[in-house]
Amino acid sequence: MKSGSEARQAVKAGLALAASFAALLAFPAAAQESDVPPGPITVIIPTAVGGNPDIVTRVIGNAIADKLGRPILVEPRLGAAGLVAAQYVAKAKPDGQTLLLVTGAHPILPTIHKSAGFDAVSDFAFISTLTMFPFVISVRADHPARSFQDLIGLSKQNPGKFAFTSTGVGSTLHLTGELINRAFNVDWRHVPYKGGTTALGDVVTGRVDVSIETPAVAQAFIKSGKIRPLAVSSAGASPLLPAVPGVGQFSSGFDVNSYLGVAAPARTPSAIVKRLNREIVAAMEQEAIKQRLSVAGTPRSSTPGEFTALVSRDFDRWKKLVPTLKLGE
Repeated sequence: MKSGSEARQAVKAGLALAASFAALLAFPAAAQESDVPPGPITVIIPTAVGGNPDIVTRVIGNAIADKLGRPILVEPRLGAAGLVAAQYVAKAKPDGQTLLLVTGAHPILPTIHKSAGFDAVSDFAFISTLTMFPFVISVRADHPARSFQDLIGLSKQNPGKFAFTSTGVGSTLHLTGELINRAFNVDWRHVPYKGGTTALGDVVTGRVDVSIETPAVAQAFIKSGKIRPLAVSSAGASPLLPAVPGVGQFSSGFDVNSYLGVAAPARTPSAIVKRLNREIVAAMEQEAIKQRLSVAGTPRSSTPGEFTALVSRDFDRWKKLVPTLKLGE
C-alpha cells in the first residue's frame, strides 16, 4: 500500500500526463486558429465607397472579423474598371492579409488590357463567391415588344434600328449584349453610358430601345412601371425576378451571370484559403447576413474550386469574344 506522499506524487504525475494529452489534442485547433497571420486584413475593392460592392465587403468583413480575431479593412483602388485593384492584389504578398473583392468584370480585364500584367485565373487564389446575379434586358413600358421573342423578331425585321445600353465599352453589360447579337443573329448597336440611371432614363424616353442593366439598378425603374423586363441573361429565371424568363430558355447554352466574391494572391497557403472560406460560408448561413447581401444579388457562397471554375469559364468565353470586337489595347 502506497504512503500518502507516494499517492500525492502519483496524482500529480497523472494530472501532468492528462494535461500533456489535452495539449496534444488541442494542438490542431491552435494551429488552425493561427492559419491567418496576425495583423489587419485589407480587402481591396475596385469601386467607390458606398456602392453595393463596398456594402457587401463590409457586411462580410464585419461578420468574420471576430472569428478570425483580426480587423478587416476596406480599401478602394479605383481605375480601369477594376484593373488597378487586380494588379495591386496580384503583386501583394501571399499571406492572407491582402484580399481582392472580385467582380464579374475581373475575367474581362486581361482580355482587353494586354499589358495588364496578370492572368485572371492563375494569379489569384479564389476563396468564395458572395453574390450572384444575371443582367436584366428591358424596354420602355410602352414599347411594342411585349416579350423577349417579340424584341428579337422586331430586331430582325428592322436591322440596325435597335440599340442597347451599357455602363461602358468592354463592361460585362456590353459583352452580354454582344453575345445576344451572336446568339440570335441580330445587330443591336452599343451605346455606352457612364451611369446606369442615365442610361435607363434614355430608355424610358425612347432614345434607346434596349436596356441591359444590373437588377440592383433596374429594380426601381421596374417597380415604378417605367420599364418592362423581358428577360434576364441567365440560363433560366432568377430568384431576383422569378417571373422573368432567362435568355437561355430561348438559346440553349446561353448563361451570363455576374458576381461578387473574394480572392487572394496566388500562392497564398491553402490553409489560409480554407480558413477564410470556412468563415465566409458560416457567416453566409445566417439569415441576417443573407438579407444584407441581397442588395447586390442572390447570396451564394462557394468552395474555392467552384469559384475558380466560374472565373475560368468566363475568362475563356471573354478572351474568345473580345478580339472579335477589336476592344484590346
